Amino acid sequence: MDSLIRIVLWIYCIAALGSIMAVSSGYVDRWPGTDLLNKEKRNIRGKGPCSFPEHWRGRWFQQGMGEIEVTNINMTEHGHCVSHDGNNKYLLLNRAKMCYVCLVMTSKHHNLIQYKKSYCVASDTIQEVCGMITGDFPLITMIKVNGAPIQCPLHGQYEYSYTNGSELACNHPQSSIHTCADNSKVLFHFQKCPHISNSHEKTVTFQCLATWETGGDNYMYGRFSGPHLTSKESQYRCFMYSIYGSGGSMSMTADSSCQGLQSPSIGMNVFTLAHKIDKVRQTRCNFPNYFSDIYEWRDVNSRHKLVVSKRLELLEIMDILEPSFASRNTQARAEMRLKLVCIGESSTINTGSTKSVQILTYATDDKCESNYRCIRITHRVNKLIELQIGKSYDTPDNACSNVNFDKVKKQILLPFDSPPRPCPVKGIFNYVHKKNSCSGRLEIGCSRDSEIVVDTKCVGSETADILQCYANWTENNNLYMIAGRVDDLRKSADCLVYRSVPNGHELEADPNCASERVIVLGHPIDFNIKSHIKTCSASSTRTAPVSPAQSQESKETGIYDTNAKNSGHPSSELENPSTGIINADSENKSSCMKSISFAILVGLALNHLCSLILR
Repeated sequence: MDSLIRIVLWIYCIAALGSIMAVSSGYVDRWPGTDLLNKEKRNIRGKGPCSFPEHWRGRWFQQGMGEIEVTNINMTEHGHCVSHDGNNKYLLLNRAKMCYVCLVMTSKHHNLIQYKKSYCVASDTIQEVCGMITGDFPLITMIKVNGAPIQCPLHGQYEYSYTNGSELACNHPQSSIHTCADNSKVLFHFQKCPHISNSHEKTVTFQCLATWETGGDNYMYGRFSGPHLTSKESQYRCFMYSIYGSGGSMSMTADSSCQGLQSPSIGMNVFTLAHKIDKVRQTRCNFPNYFSDIYEWRDVNSRHKLVVSKRLELLEIMDILEPSFASRNTQARAEMRLKLVCIGESSTINTGSTKSVQILTYATDDKCESNYRCIRITHRVNKLIELQIGKSYDTPDNACSNVNFDKVKKQILLPFDSPPRPCPVKGIFNYVHKKNSCSGRLEIGCSRDSEIVVDTKCVGSETADILQCYANWTENNNLYMIAGRVDDLRKSADCLVYRSVPNGHELEADPNCASERVIVLGHPIDFNIKSHIKTCSASSTRTAPVSPAQSQESKETGIYDTNAKNSGHPSSELENPSTGIINADSENKSSCMKSISFAILVGLALNHLCSLILR
């Protein structure tokens, strides 16, 4: 009897062991995560690789989520793209939650995307998931981080009243909007109204990042900057606006989304605008005709670029970006510093041995302040001019008086793409520095007719610098040369004066040229030229060395290395359609191995248990 019971129990244990192993093995195949992975793999194979447009890729900001990263196939917090309907619907797999979500995305501007999002569900059919989105789903806005600013639709100056969540408008005193030198910026000056408790006096700058039209309604999105505006949520705002001849109206959202906007005149924050009377003289004039051949200029130290409009009515001064920075940041935008509109007829004045043209302008600076300024332009030689910008005045009457040019530096301007030119002096000279114990040799126009080689020896150190000439002119028996380092990508230069002295000649940097001085072994050029050794010969030819800065530039930006790889390209693994978003085969194999190991462990445990029972 005991033997029969043992046999029955043994058969029962074997059957139970087989059932557990079968269930364990079958469970992995029926597990929802594995099913989603298999569905993902089928989607990719059935529809081909799914990816977001290239201009969407980068960092974006969204209300409530902060910064979002969009790659070719992934979107932060939402998942990997597995299907696209060819229009504006994208099906994403959220692997963290193991479900699918649909995004209906519309690019309103290259800096702004709006989308609606479905719930995260188990269905993998794009039509079914996207069909769950209805009209009352919220419209979500993303703005591109570091997107290039655009021109604002607000032009000129305005007075405005505003509501700040109140039914009453703050209209006494009136607030004001001022345009800036940079046409992407406007200045809002809010006034505090005694009868409005939540009105405040403050001044903030607004920079436009996107404008678009939907159903005949105009929208604007941008970023405020000013005191106490430290978070992106407090800086970004969306507007619905209507601008017409004498004014307009705008409504603004209470947060960084675009939700809640109904019309330009209805909302929590409404601005009622009126154009301010233009006090600028209506007469217009033109800058001198020698600007008609060359519209773009730069100062000697290459910090600022000057652009003259083709109608010669407007002169703009902006920063020049560092070449290495500009090459790495293709959307980088130079800061506008000053706009000068010609409003007064020019007059000729004598300034020493030369004649200058004096012109009244209406100027707007980078602080969004507008006033009258007089400028003086001296045409030195062909393709070389001198510019002085007088002090600002609230009225035009005294703007061009001589006192406004006291202590105002003269800016020497060259054509923006000015190439090197032959130096006006040639030969090999010995020199000593007038303010230290350094000495050396100058080779002017020898290795190349546009180059100056400066060999310098000081106590414990020596160097060889190569400069190149850009322009020259003669004034008061002095020879002026514009020269800068050969290896300077920015083309910063200096004004060098070559003059006769009782014991020979001297070469020195002119501090009145308003330039960065060329430094040789820690000192600006200030040489006594002792003698002319000899004329240039073929044996004195030299090759310009590559500077450490240029070498570093090559390493960092690939400007000089034509074989440099573009680190911005997505990896081949992500771009290869055969691998899909993930390697589903590898993950399934891994899951299979885990299930087999689990079944074996369960079987061993049950076998041990049965052995104990049958003892």
